[in-house]
Amino acid sequence: MIVLGINSVYHESAAAIAIDGKILAAVEEERFNRQKHAKPARVDNPHILPKEAIAFCLANAKIKAEDMDAIAFSFEPKLRELNFQFDSLSVPGNWGSEQGENKFRHCLQEVKNSLNRLLGDNASSKLVWVPHHLAHAASAFYPAREFLSFSILHLTTANQLFVLPKMPFLLLSAPELIFCGLETFKLTWKPLNTLETFKLKFICRES
Repeated sequence: MIVLGINSVYHESAAAIAIDGKILAAVEEERFNRQKHAKPARVDNPHILPKEAIAFCLANAKIKAEDMDAIAFSFEPKLRELNFQFDSLSVPGNWGSEQGENKFRHCLQEVKNSLNRLLGDNASSKLVWVPHHLAHAASAFYPAREFLSFSILHLTTANQLFVLPKMPFLLLSAPELIFCGLETFKLTWKPLNTLETFKLKFICRES
């Protein structure tokens, strides 16, 4: 399976391509446009794709756009709608405000049109929305999966909560401590008042 991965929802716009689970190319857009973080994290630009990074990955892997089986985008709009809470202290039209959130959701749907313009009219049919924090966790989990014991700790203020199907994971979402996991993993942990006193260990059992 050939999968193109894209991140452009906030900042650090980037692309990667994998064939049958093996990463052949991965690069951040800032390496091409020479702008730190590639672009500012605004409500009106999640659909601005990392064009140069995508082109580099396809060329490096010697893959044509029509050969891809899936395009993974590192955000899940439906989860955003389920979990988002407006912030009464936010700046109107910006993050946390009703106007800003409406603009953000509209631009997320524009990702499909951006894909079609860049990669061909059929590209959006291959789009798979990936929960943002699942993408974060996976980037740590899969390179380390050969080890039998490891931890994944994720601190977040974004609303992309999810249930993990196959990996141990702790999600800290201010102001609450939330654990998402499955019984295939054994968890031992101690409640905390400060991060310095926090002790967490996941032990992965072979299935």
